[in-house]
Amino acid sequence: MEVLVASLGDTVVSALFRSLVDFISSTHFLKFAHKDKISSELEKWKRLLLSINASLEDAEEKQITSRSVKLWLSELRDIAYDADDIIDELATEARRRQMMEEQNPSSPTSKVKRYISRCCLSCNPAKTVQFSIRMESRLKGLTVRLEKAVAMKSDLSLVENDRGRDERTRERLRTSSLVDESRVYGRERDKEAVLDLLMNDCDDGVADIGVVSIVGEAGSRILVTTRNEGVASIMATCGTYHLKELTNDDCLSLFARHALGTSDFEGHLNLKVVGNLKNLQVLSKFIVQKDGGPNIGELKGLLYLRKELSICGLENAVDTRDTRECILKDKQGLDSLELQWSDVGNGEKAMPVFSMLQPHENLKKIRITFYGGTKFPSWFSGPSLANIVDMNLSNCRNIKSLPALGRLPSLKMLSIEGMNGVKKLDFEFYGGSIPTFKPFPVLEVLQFQNMLEWEYWYYPNEADIVDGAFSSLCEVMIHNCPKLQHLPRFLPSLLNLTVKGCPNMADSVMSFPSLQELNIEDCNKMVPMRMVDLTSLTTLRVRNLPDLTCLPDGFEQLSGALQHLFISNCTGLTSLWQKVTECEDVVSVEPVKINGSSPSSSLAGNEKNQVHYRTHFPVSLEQLHIESCPKLVSFSETSFLSRLRHLKLRDCLVLKKLPIWVMSVCLLEDFEIEECPLLEHFPRESLPPKLKRLKIQGCINLCSLSEGLMQADNNEYKSYLEKLEIIGCPSLENFPEGKLPTTLKVLKIWDCLKLEPLSDRIFPNNSSLEYIDIWKFSTLVRFPESLYKLMSLVELNINDCQHLKCFPEIGLPLPNLSTLNICNCVELKSLPDQMSNLTSLKHLTTCDCPSLSFPRGGLPRNLLSLEIWYCKELTKPDSLWNLHTLISLQDFSIAGGPEIVSFPDEKFLLPTTLVSIYIAKLQNLESLTKGLQNLPSLEELEVADCPKLRRLPGEGLPATLGRLCIRNCPLLENPCSRNKGEYWPLIAHIPCVEIEASDI
Repeated sequence: MEVLVASLGDTVVSALFRSLVDFISSTHFLKFAHKDKISSELEKWKRLLLSINASLEDAEEKQITSRSVKLWLSELRDIAYDADDIIDELATEARRRQMMEEQNPSSPTSKVKRYISRCCLSCNPAKTVQFSIRMESRLKGLTVRLEKAVAMKSDLSLVENDRGRDERTRERLRTSSLVDESRVYGRERDKEAVLDLLMNDCDDGVADIGVVSIVGEAGSRILVTTRNEGVASIMATCGTYHLKELTNDDCLSLFARHALGTSDFEGHLNLKVVGNLKNLQVLSKFIVQKDGGPNIGELKGLLYLRKELSICGLENAVDTRDTRECILKDKQGLDSLELQWSDVGNGEKAMPVFSMLQPHENLKKIRITFYGGTKFPSWFSGPSLANIVDMNLSNCRNIKSLPALGRLPSLKMLSIEGMNGVKKLDFEFYGGSIPTFKPFPVLEVLQFQNMLEWEYWYYPNEADIVDGAFSSLCEVMIHNCPKLQHLPRFLPSLLNLTVKGCPNMADSVMSFPSLQELNIEDCNKMVPMRMVDLTSLTTLRVRNLPDLTCLPDGFEQLSGALQHLFISNCTGLTSLWQKVTECEDVVSVEPVKINGSSPSSSLAGNEKNQVHYRTHFPVSLEQLHIESCPKLVSFSETSFLSRLRHLKLRDCLVLKKLPIWVMSVCLLEDFEIEECPLLEHFPRESLPPKLKRLKIQGCINLCSLSEGLMQADNNEYKSYLEKLEIIGCPSLENFPEGKLPTTLKVLKIWDCLKLEPLSDRIFPNNSSLEYIDIWKFSTLVRFPESLYKLMSLVELNINDCQHLKCFPEIGLPLPNLSTLNICNCVELKSLPDQMSNLTSLKHLTTCDCPSLSFPRGGLPRNLLSLEIWYCKELTKPDSLWNLHTLISLQDFSIAGGPEIVSFPDEKFLLPTTLVSIYIAKLQNLESLTKGLQNLPSLEELEVADCPKLRRLPGEGLPATLGRLCIRNCPLLENPCSRNKGEYWPLIAHIPCVEIEASDI
């Protein structure tokens, strides 16, 4: 049952994070955020949330066996709900201001569904500033929590799942406003009170709200439900209604429905009692209250409780008579127990309460929170906890020393956090001054967090390390213990060690022969120099160690096992490892040969060119990430990582060159180098033979690429490159000689102002290219003829190519092209000819291309969506439109341009398949015509920023229309006003009508 509940809870976390990411990515919300100078925080949220969401699926599986993962998910739940509250407030404020904001004249108005009253749109400058300051502070606070969660995620070795957005969307549960009232209990009076609020008129003008009323009724209202008082205060215009707790009788009815499937306890009289059920077996939470509420003594009679029980509000039991007897000891079925006090007001008076809560020996899991006493009761760590497997002690801040937990024979997971009174772990912690047993014999996971005064960790039996404590300990996590200086010297079974935020943790001789993963962050004195027996280490992460200048001499012991090395924010790092001198022992290493030849002439065979390497260097390394190390100048050329598969270098501000061996690593598949502004050249050698993905970004002085990037016709070298991204490299002028590899599937070139235009010379005849994305390619004047040879191309994006004039004369005979986006190409004269032959094209967008005209032959018949924004020539009503021939078109958007006077006119026939139409910024548009009646599938019509629009079709709008939005069209505001305007009878049948005022 525990696993099921945890799984359901964390599924909620997944869905909540997905919805948060979607919402903060929306156009109208980001526009509002930018004006409040909080967009940077929201962008951080988006990045962090995406990173977290990608690992949730793996975390939900691993939480069953990993205590640390379970704690991480629990913290995520708290973060997610807090974030949801903040988003709720921001969304409300965004809607409140939206009608007062100036629209950006250079871009089309975003299509956002609004459902809000005008009375909420008034803008108080003082209130706005106050809101912004308060919200910015809350955003930053939650950003810090998200960053900590992401950092901890890396320590937990969670696998990311990169399923696409479409699949994630399909997984979301559908919601419905339909309610089975037979299953609603105790809300009759609430329903009547809410109806009174909705039906009574308000003096503040809320009746004149911009939504359509139900046919036959007047005075519609908006009902806003929220957990957040701030949102309620902003939205409320007719008062706020607070839902109260259900009565005891209603609670019993609800319980009977879920437990017995009936509305009452008839037929189950043995279960019906007053106040509590005597035979109750499951009681997840019991809240102790003052002033006649439930008191803790009521638990004594519940003999059959099983599974889990959480008792909250124990500070309220301090002065009761309930403290005279044990009330849990007879409950043999309980597996899990949580005892929770408040953070204030319990102190030493909590001890009698804690004493009487001694559980039965069968208990497996216990959690103590905010206990205020200075010591634990005598039963704690005694026989009563003999079967405890999982223990969590949290924020018991007055405790001076921990109890003898080492005596617990079944304890496997122990988490201790916020125990600020503890300064040392000594004999008592292990079980006594002279223990006659192995302390913590089966403990596997040990976690300490936020132990602000903890200085010393005593370790017994140091002379006899074979029989020492923690013989089964596999995982240790220590976070934010700023005064702690040393770790135990010998942990024979330890597999994973994470130490964060321990700046006084000094190096000492430590032996961890089984350690596989080591994570060190914000522990500047703990450079791993004196650790011994690290021969099993496979993963090393170091972060925020400013005094680390290079990997230490002790690194030599990692030669056989280390596979993953991550170094970030080490501001003093100048080189990766110490350089080899001639007097050191070296051995000759013959470069690995592929297909009988060496991958690089610089490493090939004669004695003169032979390279020497340390015998102890970690040749097993498969993944190397170096990030934000601003003093890293170069790598040693004496190193060769023959098994490296993934290499990422980022934010290395003074890195000037790459080592030759990088281009000779035989197994390298991924290579990313980002934000290295002093890098000027790639090594001239061939690319690594197995390289699949190459990303170069923000290298502003890069002048040349590797010659091995391209393939010559007579070159027998086989490339595996599938993805090439070159972003923000303004000094790069040329591709090397040759053609792009035939294996390339993705080509992205952004913001490379000097790079030679794409030409026939670089595209191979048998290309596998599926995706081309070009942005700010100022040298591109025309596409090469060889573009038509890209038979596998699925998506083509062309953005901000200011000098692009034309496509190839032959057009684009691309049988698999499904998406074509062309934006901000001011000199482009026409869409490709013969576009009607693009039978796979489904989505076409043109934006800010003022000279663009329709192609000869018209548009593809199978288009699903067509968007034309700020393309002056395309907006002319011309027979070349032929939109009525697009037999599959569902979404049509048009914005910008002065020519159209009526929409649609007789030359501008629309396909009957249209579901959605969006019209904006048509400066001369005066009327919507009866042609709209010919659209039997139309569900949504939005018209925005058309200052001359004054007429709707006299015949009315299609009966299928579910939403009509007319925004910033001042001449239609009065004619469409509710119940009064001349056009109101024509639109009253539409379920959702939004007539929004002009910005003034």
